[in-house]
Amino acid sequence: MANLAAGPLEDLLAHNGEDVIDEVERLARIDAEFRKCLTGVWQNAMSHELFARVQKAADPNFKL
Repeated sequence: MANLAAGPLEDLLAHNGEDVIDEVERLARIDAEFRKCLTGVWQNAMSHELFARVQKAADPNFKL
């Protein structure tokens, strides 16, 4: 999960986050494992606003 979060998922959000954030938030609402995976995403090249949305969608009780 850490490799997915800090690799392809983080890259997707860093390069196309504005295009996919609505779907990321939707998936996070319905998939507990996806919420957990979001906790391993670092800000990278994301704007502060976008990263705040990612963090809000992530599971606050889970740490990778």
